[in-house]
Amino acid sequence: MPLNDVELRTLHNTLLNPTISEHVNPASIDICIGNKLLIDDCLSSATGHFREVDLSKHSHSNPYLFPPKTFALVDTWEWITVPNNCCVELKLKSSRAREGWNHAIAGWFDPGWSGRGTMEIYNLRSIPIPVYPRLRFAQLVVYRMTSEPSKLYNGCYQNAITVEAAKHSPNR
Repeated sequence: MPLNDVELRTLHNTLLNPTISEHVNPASIDICIGNKLLIDDCLSSATGHFREVDLSKHSHSNPYLFPPKTFALVDTWEWITVPNNCCVELKLKSSRAREGWNHAIAGWFDPGWSGRGTMEIYNLRSIPIPVYPRLRFAQLVVYRMTSEPSKLYNGCYQNAITVEAAKHSPNR
């Protein structure tokens, strides 16, 4: 079962850095867009089909206009550290969905995972949608496990410091 706001407030400082108490909801915690976008650009094979956009140059009053019908990867503003006895699901905020955003359903953080999260986003609309750092974009739903797992996350995305494209290996 998801943790409620009382439980989330006790976990908040461990789970996220920085923490913003106003981002705690009844059953989730809001997280924000970070500083880097990797936009799908099939014409740019030198960068692995992604073009990097530095969002730190943008703000609420000067947003980046995210192109229509475009896929991108973006990092979270917050550093996420999942406690060993929890797992976390990332969900798009309904307000963002109503603006025309979509998020891939791959938003899952295993016990022991730590780093900046990567969100897979898509503009469903036929017009650009503004985006900028610290935009409240998604929410984390935290589940406490009945006990710690025998093995914690120690995969290739551990301690990610920014957005990362897929890392391909024979075992993936």
